[in-house]
Amino acid sequence: MKKMIAGLAFSVLTNGNLRGSWTLLSAIDISGYIYDWRAVNDTTAVMPPTLTEIENEITAGGKACYGLISSTMLRGSAETATKNQFIIQAPQVDYKYFFRVRAKNTSRKLGNWQGSWTTHSTAVPGISGDNLPTKWAMFKFLGTVTAVDATHISVSITDGTGSIGIRKKTQAGNTPHYINNMSSTAFTGTKFLVFRGGGTSAGSPATLVLQTEAEMEADATVQCAIAKVIESPSGKCNVLMMLSATDFNIAAYGGAFNQVDTLILTGTTIQTATSGARVVLASDGIKAYNSSGTQRVQISNDGSGWLGTSGGLSWDTAGVITATGVVAGSVAAENVIAGTITGSTLRTASTGKRFIVTTATNDAQFWGDQGDAGTAVILCTIGITVDTDSFIGDFGNLNSANTRVAVRARAYTMEAINAQSNSGVAINALSDTGHGIVAQSSTGYGGLFSGNTTSAPLCLAPQSATPSNTAEGQIYYDSDTDKFYGRTSAGWEALN
Repeated sequence: MKKMIAGLAFSVLTNGNLRGSWTLLSAIDISGYIYDWRAVNDTTAVMPPTLTEIENEITAGGKACYGLISSTMLRGSAETATKNQFIIQAPQVDYKYFFRVRAKNTSRKLGNWQGSWTTHSTAVPGISGDNLPTKWAMFKFLGTVTAVDATHISVSITDGTGSIGIRKKTQAGNTPHYINNMSSTAFTGTKFLVFRGGGTSAGSPATLVLQTEAEMEADATVQCAIAKVIESPSGKCNVLMMLSATDFNIAAYGGAFNQVDTLILTGTTIQTATSGARVVLASDGIKAYNSSGTQRVQISNDGSGWLGTSGGLSWDTAGVITATGVVAGSVAAENVIAGTITGSTLRTASTGKRFIVTTATNDAQFWGDQGDAGTAVILCTIGITVDTDSFIGDFGNLNSANTRVAVRARAYTMEAINAQSNSGVAINALSDTGHGIVAQSSTGYGGLFSGNTTSAPLCLAPQSATPSNTAEGQIYYDSDTDKFYGRTSAGWEALN
């Protein structure tokens, strides 16, 4: 069966429901019509959501959606189906509706779907996505509803006259009404702030009342619900007030005004302002703008982001930070990898054993225990503190508690220490009570000295006093006798 149905159309019923209809086929063997309707929370959509998206209730683009595939069938002894419509109960604003129809004959053969979908956007003026009763949801209220405390609300008309445009979903058009302000109106349990009609003149303004949903159903004069007011067991008054088909305000009292313990908002974009300084929360992340409208912060939903500018401080999805420059009083990190680190002081710890490189003394210092298990002291300095310094490296100290060897040099086949000086002293070694230098070799020389045509390889500083140390093997030059002396088991003996 190749017959295609025509005359598809959406229409809004007086009760606010949405009807889809079509023209019946002239054939007499039609056993039913199969209709497929779908809706998505996006009035700009050009195609309906897929069946998989309908099943998941959300599109690949993050839009809420729903739908139904059903059919009209033969009734009683009728030979052909005569029902050519279906009803969508309580259609939602800001949704786009699609539908299509095809026929089935008594031989169970199916006709073709239409080449394009029939659509309807924003089918019914009213409120969607709120928690007001659908039947009584308001259209527009130009005023404020505020939580005064846990059991009281206050209503104020903003224009001073109380003239507002207000209607329920089943009422056509906007009629200006006059409403009295309300101050500290008490309530118990969950109720709705209700407009009951009237107030068509400034001299006779209408009064808003608080009613339960059952009371609204029983009240024939109810026009619409303006706000839902909740008195929770914990003593928190929450007010959800609809301002338009897409906007609402929340006023809450939870021990303090406008204090909400838990608030969940669902939408494509939430922002503090439409331009200038603002924060924007969207499905792709969070953005912040300055007063000039320039974006200064971005935190994406994949975990990456940046601050200041996109080329300033940024991080990737793994949390790796990239920055053009960092100025900090203190940085704590397990591992720092950098091409160049510039600063006045670099140190491994603030006290105790530590290594310090500082511009204050223009040197590198090693602080440690000098052998007495006491407070850490400087044991090594490399650098020129002042221009008059004659030492580039200074190791150890002359403290009486110092039991450390200042420098130990070891080598297997080469010199342990190779010291050279063009015109001065190659090695300057000083010990207060120990040996200035101790040198030994297993197979080579303990010390090998070389000089030049003007200076000898080794120079012993002249002294007039005979050393009191009786250890054998010592040599000294006596300035009084102009002789070298060596210490043997027999005493000091002249070597020349």
